[in-house]
Amino acid sequence: MSDDINFAKNMQIRMLPPKGMYNGVNIDYLYESSEGLSGDFFDVFKIDDDNTGIYICDVVGHGVSASLLTVFVRQSLRTIAKGHTLINSIMKELHKTFLSLNLDYDKYFSVFFGIYNKKTCEFQYVNAGHNSEPILLEKDGSVAKLMAKGYPIANIFDNVQYDVNTLKLHVGDRIFFYTDGITEAANEEGLQYGAERIINIIKDDKNILENLKSSLDDYCKDHKDDYALLMAEIL
Repeated sequence: MSDDINFAKNMQIRMLPPKGMYNGVNIDYLYESSEGLSGDFFDVFKIDDDNTGIYICDVVGHGVSASLLTVFVRQSLRTIAKGHTLINSIMKELHKTFLSLNLDYDKYFSVFFGIYNKKTCEFQYVNAGHNSEPILLEKDGSVAKLMAKGYPIANIFDNVQYDVNTLKLHVGDRIFFYTDGITEAANEEGLQYGAERIINIIKDDKNILENLKSSLDDYCKDHKDDYALLMAEIL
């Protein structure tokens, strides 16, 4: 790995949010990059005293171009969402900003973005083409996927509308955001890891992140794709 790539990799890792508490939410995560630089990224950031932004994104491809777009997403969302909680407007502005880059049609990304309000305990979210639906583990052990539809952020779409969903959360609830680098990881027979294995480990509710990483490593010993998983727990 060249010095420049190694430097860029370290910078990308440093841009990940520190593990710990954020305005009523506690986070932990797994993060791996395949070629030094990753197209998978997530962030947790303060919007105002009551609201916290949470997202996970998956940029098409790997390497330098994909990693640069993760920087674009991070900086754009933090800027657009500052003091602003109209989630559909935030996503439309993100899309508009991306279009202004005038990139090739093969450059695009998916993003699942949500805003948690610690006063109302409501989580609003939209899905821009992210096919790995986050998984909600409620305090009572119930498990559900956060289903939502929407197009990815790409030059081939214009004036896109996003469906806004609202979920009431409770102390002890956890949401697991992840990328398809986990679900599409294949074993020696070419069989994918899949979402059900993630759900089963989450249901077991014991050392979830450690057990998931161990399970994935055992299942796919030559894992070549980026992957990320973010756990957000309501405090």
